[in-house]
Amino acid sequence: MTDPRVLVALGSNLGDPLRTVEAALLQLERRLGGAAWRASSLWQSRPLDCPPDSPDFVNAVIACAVPDTPEWATPRGLLAMLQALERNFGRPATRVRNAPRPLDLDLLLFADVRCNEADCVLPHPRALGRRFVLEPAAEVAPDLIWPGTGQSVCSLCEALRAEPGQTDIQRIAASNRASN
Repeated sequence: MTDPRVLVALGSNLGDPLRTVEAALLQLERRLGGAAWRASSLWQSRPLDCPPDSPDFVNAVIACAVPDTPEWATPRGLLAMLQALERNFGRPATRVRNAPRPLDLDLLLFADVRCNEADCVLPHPRALGRRFVLEPAAEVAPDLIWPGTGQSVCSLCEALRAEPGQTDIQRIAASNRASN
């Protein structure tokens, strides 16, 4: 795949997180099938800033072109679709920040759009400090320049790995999902 313009992070730590993330990837593939896209491997990570005794997460990232479907071709439109998918997987509409969840879908980047509003913040404000986001993102979009940094996702990931106190993560399953 060339020139990914959109990054979406997936995470789950309730129920069967591995199956949930795999099922969510399948749903995203069906919905974004018209756009070239690629999914990372699945990664397991310890919860970050979550309540004590929260279960581990399964994480992944997809990189894709801007969706062809008109209602998803804007950041807010795509975000609305992602939030509807979260609800389909049992996530309540009212959210408690960092609480365990059956499915979490975060819009990390949407082309070069920058937005800082209550319902849409792009690029994702905490992504660059999270290995469970950058490791899978580096698999699917290593050369993508993160807006506002001038650095590639791969170089940002390498720098984060070197920081002390970073949460350990491990690859638990390779991905075979890609189109175009």
